[in-house]
Amino acid sequence: MEDEKKLVKNFDSALYALPIKMQECLLSLPPKIKIATSEIRLRADKPLILTVGGAPMWVGKEGV
Repeated sequence: MEDEKKLVKNFDSALYALPIKMQECLLSLPPKIKIATSEIRLRADKPLILTVGGAPMWVGKEGV
């Protein structure tokens, strides 16, 4: 349980440099997605993509 809390905290702290709206969207994700996320991919004129459990997951305005 402590490891899960640490992983969620690490995910949340990685968002500090993102725009507020993007932070809010990603902070609202369920802990199980945060824990399984290995990459947050930002590209110009492309959707925000998380790599979750090795698979891409697109993030929209309403979350994943």
